[in-house]
Amino acid sequence: PSRMRLSDTRIAVSPAMRRPSKATSTTSFTRAKKPLVCIAVDTQPTSRKLLHLVLHDLLGADDELSVELGGSEQEQSTLSDLAIGRGAVETPTLPQLSEVDVVCCDASLVLNQLRHGPRNMLKVLSGVDLIRGLRERGFSGLACIVTGDSDAKALNNEPEIDMVIMKGTPVPEMAAAIQDGLACREAMKRACTVADADTEIFL
Repeated sequence: PSRMRLSDTRIAVSPAMRRPSKATSTTSFTRAKKPLVCIAVDTQPTSRKLLHLVLHDLLGADDELSVELGGSEQEQSTLSDLAIGRGAVETPTLPQLSEVDVVCCDASLVLNQLRHGPRNMLKVLSGVDLIRGLRERGFSGLACIVTGDSDAKALNNEPEIDMVIMKGTPVPEMAAAIQDGLACREAMKRACTVADADTEIFL
């Protein structure tokens, strides 16, 4: 079966949106009964800390199973291998992809060019390519691209991406958007289950 899409509900969250009131900023998000398993991918330490705040502090991601990737040379090498479809990448850092609920990834990942050329050379890896590589290895959860690029519409048209969030969006709004995306996905799963059951009865 084809991967479910949030084609009717995909959104680009912009920092131009109304900033939350004091009450909104302190809203406690409804956490899932089972803690979320999340992968946050960014090569910039500040951005990884921001994603950790959104996923762990606000949405209650599982601290043991969820990871932030992109900080070490080994992690960057793993990300590059995933994006180009190189073999079955096995790493103790990466959780089992079939159990991952959310992947949040920067649109452009700046990697140290470690294996080819001088160490001061850099390589830019597409976040869309990375998520495509994760999809090929079993990830079927919510895929979110975080970007500072003004052309969010083009990213939102990528078939592998469920949601685009603009950098500069207030943290509570980022968390709320991801939570809404997860809720839509669960509703679609239930609808598909009912539809499949009705089809079996009809057949």
